[in-house]
Amino acid sequence: MTVKQPIRMALSSDEAAEISDLYDRFAPLVRSLAYDKLADWHASLDVVHDVFLALLNDMVRKRSREQMQAWIVTVARNKIVDRVRSAQRRRERGQIDDQTPGIPVSADEQQQLDQLHAAIAALPENERLMVWLFYLDGVPASRIAEMTGVSLRTVYARLAQARRSLRGELSETRKEAHPCRMNAGNPN
Repeated sequence: MTVKQPIRMALSSDEAAEISDLYDRFAPLVRSLAYDKLADWHASLDVVHDVFLALLNDMVRKRSREQMQAWIVTVARNKIVDRVRSAQRRRERGQIDDQTPGIPVSADEQQQLDQLHAAIAALPENERLMVWLFYLDGVPASRIAEMTGVSLRTVYARLAQARRSLRGELSETRKEAHPCRMNAGNPN
C-alpha cells in the first residue's frame, strides 16, 4: 500500500473532488508566493505540497470559498516563513552551500537574469504576484482574477503597471551599465 492509498481511502469522493478543485485553483498562487520569497523552484513546489497536505489534515472544518482562499494563503505564508527561517539557521551553522546547480548561462546572460530578478523583486507585492502568475506560471488573467479576488481589469492594470516599471528599471540599469553606448551618437 502506498502513502497515497490511505489518504484516498479516508476521503470521500466529494472531498477528493474538492481537494482536486482547490489544488487546480490555488496551487499556482501558492507556488508563485513561495517562489517570490524563496527564489527556488523546488522549494516552492515543496511549499505547495506542505500547504495541501495541511489542507488534507484539516478537511474536517468546512469553510466558505473566501475563507478557504484566505486559509490557503495564510498557511502558505507561514510555510514560506518557516522555510526562510530554517534556511537561515542552516546557513548560520554552515550546513548550506549557497550555490545551486542550474542551467549553464553566459556571464552576460546571468547578469541580465539577475537584473530582471532584482527589478521584479522591487515591484510592489500585488504587481509582483501578477507577473509571477501570468508570465512565469502561465496562468490566464481570468484565473488570476479568481484566485486573487480582484477584477480582471485590475489584473490587466497591474500587469501593465508592472511592465512599465520593469521597462523603466531595466532601461536605467542598461544606461548605468553601458553609458558609452547610450551616448555613442551624441558628440557632446
